[in-house]
Amino acid sequence: MLLLSLPCSILANIANYPIKITPPGMWLIIGIVLSSIELLLPQKIQRKFKLIPIILGCSAILEALILCGGSSLFRFDWRMVMYDEFEWQIFYWMGLSLAGVIWVRPTFTHWKNNFSIPQTVEAKTLTEILPGETGRVIYEGNYWQACCQDKELKVEAKQRVFILGREGNTLIITPESFFDS
Repeated sequence: MLLLSLPCSILANIANYPIKITPPGMWLIIGIVLSSIELLLPQKIQRKFKLIPIILGCSAILEALILCGGSSLFRFDWRMVMYDEFEWQIFYWMGLSLAGVIWVRPTFTHWKNNFSIPQTVEAKTLTEILPGETGRVIYEGNYWQACCQDKELKVEAKQRVFILGREGNTLIITPESFFDS
């Protein structure tokens, strides 16, 4: 019985005191909610919308830190800031968010590694590549799976070939003799 009375008395005392949310607390809650929305969004969201909720949330948290630091530095009253200057808080938050979306977001969204092979790159076959089959080539010191672009052409081993492109982890090649004729 004693175990239940302690939490009940704590809850009864909390209910007697109204919860006061100061502007930094409000911006902190808004920041946490906006940042957590990023986790709830589906993973297949379009690339142009990625990281926007988390940047808005980080801007709100930064706004909370600015207000908290400003209150201790300038020793002002919260009631004045909450009611009289609230539109300036929103203005600052929108400015921070816009700056984050314009300058910070591209830093994290352009990380995709697009591997491309320059035109007419040479490689050497290691195994014989039969028509319509795959074989092995050495390209820049690495071993790659490769297939011939012409599905009816046989490529001998230890022959110089040109890389035309890449499909997944397979290089598309054509033999040097293809250009000689």
